[in-house]
Amino acid sequence: MKSVLSLAVAFLVASASATPLAPRAQNTTNSTTNSTTPTYPLLSGPCLPGSFACNSNSTFSQCVATSDTTTNYVFMGSVAAGMICQDGEVVRNTLGPCSPEGALFCMNHGMTFSLCAPGGLIYMGSVAAGTVCQNGTIGFAPEY
Repeated sequence: MKSVLSLAVAFLVASASATPLAPRAQNTTNSTTNSTTPTYPLLSGPCLPGSFACNSNSTFSQCVATSDTTTNYVFMGSVAAGMICQDGEVVRNTLGPCSPEGALFCMNHGMTFSLCAPGGLIYMGSVAAGTVCQNGTIGFAPEY
């Protein structure tokens, strides 16, 4: 754990003292040349160092101090799978409201399932081989 923390601190120190990076970008096709051109909304300061801002619902930037008196956003890339950038926060991408909390919801004819968590229904993925989700529980698949 200590080495992970040391790495995180080293990254933050390097980020804070480094020259801000130009935003990385997704590829979009240019219809006239058929080449790829990077595009993402460029975010500008001033901002609070350490704060996040959304470039889109799937990408984000972080504010870093570029000198003693200036700050700038550095494009960080895509959010993790199952997450979404919303209102400057990276949060779970839910399928909508649900109840009761903790309940399993079977989907895709019992081959996938979701879990009702605080904030909404979270897609969990496929059930294990040889099992099926049925009536809110995961059990052995029936033999035919």
